[in-house]
Amino acid sequence: MIEKVMMIGLDGATWTLLDHWIMDNELPTFEKLINLGSRAVLKSTIPCTTCPALPSMYTGMNPGSFGIFYFLKPDGSPVTPRDIGYPTIWNILDEYNYSSCIVDVRVTYPPEKLNGVMICGSPVPSDKSNYTYPEDLKKRIEGFRNDRIQREINELRKNKRHRKKDILELIMKETETRYNIFKKLNQERDYDLSIFWIGGTDQIQHIFWKDEEILLQFYHKIDGMLNDLLLRFPDRNFLIVSDHGFESEAEKFFFVNTWLFKEGYLSRVGGPFLQSFINFAQFFAYRYLNLQRLERLFLLYRKHKLSTHKQASDQHMIMKKLDNFPGIDQKNSAAYLATMFGIGVIDLDNYETIREEIIEKLEKLEDTDGERVIKGVWKKEQIYTGKYLGEIPDIIFLTSEKYMPSPVLTENLFGEIRKKIVPWRSGDHVKAREGILIAYGSVFKERTDLGDVRIEDVAPTILHLMGCKIPEHIDGKVQTNIFKRNSDPARRKPLSCKYYYARETHRLEREEEEKMKERLKELGYL
Repeated sequence: MIEKVMMIGLDGATWTLLDHWIMDNELPTFEKLINLGSRAVLKSTIPCTTCPALPSMYTGMNPGSFGIFYFLKPDGSPVTPRDIGYPTIWNILDEYNYSSCIVDVRVTYPPEKLNGVMICGSPVPSDKSNYTYPEDLKKRIEGFRNDRIQREINELRKNKRHRKKDILELIMKETETRYNIFKKLNQERDYDLSIFWIGGTDQIQHIFWKDEEILLQFYHKIDGMLNDLLLRFPDRNFLIVSDHGFESEAEKFFFVNTWLFKEGYLSRVGGPFLQSFINFAQFFAYRYLNLQRLERLFLLYRKHKLSTHKQASDQHMIMKKLDNFPGIDQKNSAAYLATMFGIGVIDLDNYETIREEIIEKLEKLEDTDGERVIKGVWKKEQIYTGKYLGEIPDIIFLTSEKYMPSPVLTENLFGEIRKKIVPWRSGDHVKAREGILIAYGSVFKERTDLGDVRIEDVAPTILHLMGCKIPEHIDGKVQTNIFKRNSDPARRKPLSCKYYYARETHRLEREEEEKMKERLKELGYL
């Protein structure tokens, strides 16, 4: 008999919030799931954003293998399943004739054919798009996607005098509508794998991170939904997961290139006069422009530099690069800030020595208040594997909650963030790697803390639980310690196969691409 799995995604959920609410008896269903199941910190990708995190979760692949680190490709078009290039969990289950119900999972548009149903998650061009498989399913799920609700939320966010309760009620209404459709689909057919992704947790945390009362009201709603699912589908093995964690928005910049210059790893162009002029221009930009506007200016500059040197931007690896940043003499530098999460080492003769020196210094770096500036720093091969490893920056780092990295060259190492990236945000997650995992069901251990589990381990663990072989190309590992000692998946040894197949969805029209970018902008990602 096949073990059926129901996975509920809570975008951006974090133990930082859940643990003390559970201790205060505010979330009885979460408490039950943990007491009668297993828990873990689900380590997200770096950067800690839905794309690439969700593709890693549902393919079992590390971003270094599929080369996606951002929502947009170098040509400005949105990432779609075509770009990932590896089979998903539901693709593999199709080969075993197992059925799947995939609802509101992000980075799945346009929909693909499968043995079951799919309702694509954001970004979707509009509520008029064909975002379901089969296509006629859309007629049966009226109200699932309603652009009017998002427009209302956007308008309320702009109004500083808005009532928090109004935004909360809109997000709750949307979440409840989608939940009821997911539940109905699973009552109509007994699917082998069901996934429901709740994006409202991420949205409400972005807006109200500092208002715990509002957040708790939304999680009360989620707690009730989970209880409903446990009662209605008692034969399922449940996984509750998030794609990343969450934290407060950064308050200060850490000027990484300035630090590298002061430490002797980076050289600057020109003499004192030119350096002073560049200093002033970049200081003005950081002080009076928000980071996204600064990035757009840099991208225009970089595009000019690339065309001047007749170079083409890499269309295969999708990463926001900081090559050719103004004021840096890369030819005579040993290292520079290559991306917002990575430092590139140029001096190949002293490559390992420089990497180890920079890592050691960053680990010890403190600000004027004696607080750590960096929460984690690694050699790239400690975080990534795969065919794109050579194109990834040599040193990977995450700044602490207080700091946002910046490429700007200034006199000081640190500076106040005077213009918020997204005015309505109070919380963010691009540096918050610690998500959640809860496993509850007949095959899972009880009252067990599994420690850290990688996000790419989710797919192979589900496949093994359901009796499938693990494709050899998958980077993740089966978490065998999650299963009860005498359960079937614990007794079975994970088996591998050479299966490799990824379905191709249709190419997007230009109009679809532009509308998807608008959706990403509304969510604050562009």
